[in-house]
Amino acid sequence: MRPTWRGNGSSSPTTKAISCCLGPSATSEERRRNQDRFTGAIESHRSPLAIVWGTDDPIAVAPMATRLHGVRPDARLSWLDDIGHYPMLESPSAFLDAVLPALT
Repeated sequence: MRPTWRGNGSSSPTTKAISCCLGPSATSEERRRNQDRFTGAIESHRSPLAIVWGTDDPIAVAPMATRLHGVRPDARLSWLDDIGHYPMLESPSAFLDAVLPALT
């Protein structure tokens, strides 16, 4: 059975291709159900944080970024429109534009 794309319809071609080939995995479903387990250390650590998130990420979905930013309002949240789970591959320049200011 061929996996179906379950994005929001405006996802990047790279993310669609990856999702079609890999399909939804138990790991991504587990992450969604247990996101506290995956984000707990980030939420409680006192180091500076920049959140760079693709709006079309089918694995680490957008509400996860919104929730993380709610817990860490000191963090800067940068949305990368029409980009999925691999922003550094899908749009290297947009990724760098979001990350570099956080490093200086």
